[in-house]
Amino acid sequence: MLRRNDGFFLSEMLLSLAAFLMGSAILLPIAIHVINQTVESEKKATASICYMTN
Repeated sequence: MLRRNDGFFLSEMLLSLAAFLMGSAILLPIAIHVINQTVESEKKATASICYMTN
């Protein structure tokens, strides 16, 4: 099977690597932003609960 690839293996590998890098370049900052929003929301919820109990 590898002998009949007609030279497309390298180009397909580079194309998939480029697609993976572009996808991760878009999704990673979004994931970091969502995680930061979650942490800030938990801090606000904890602060409001502590404020109400005092």
